[in-house]
Amino acid sequence: MEVNLRNFLVTGRFGDVSLGMSRAQIEERLRPPDARGGASRRVKREPIWKYGNIESHFDLDPKLDRLEGIFADDFSTPTGARAFEVEPWVLVRGASKGRDRNSARPRGIEHVEGQAWDDDMSVIRVGAGVGRA
Repeated sequence: MEVNLRNFLVTGRFGDVSLGMSRAQIEERLRPPDARGGASRRVKREPIWKYGNIESHFDLDPKLDRLEGIFADDFSTPTGARAFEVEPWVLVRGASKGRDRNSARPRGIEHVEGQAWDDDMSVIRVGAGVGRA
């Protein structure tokens, strides 16, 4: 499967994967994850699946089995390891407002810039509900 991050910003679809899908649906489309994590005494089933440096976050409610978010917060270039190929578009380390403000903006896509939880960061949100910090 190929994932184009520009299309993700526009549509909210991550290749063949979209929010609201179950673990079984995602595993069927991709394969078992490279790593799982986030379980605790309260949360028995791992809510985080990792493919390369892309994280899939599932609802913490054990009755709900649905994908709540897709994250990539620690990478040089996003990669899906063996599960999928990623076309990173502008989402690579160094495409920051400090280095090249225009490369951090999703050109040609309606977006809103805002302040993140950290004063050194800003967030770009697009219509599909996708954000970039």
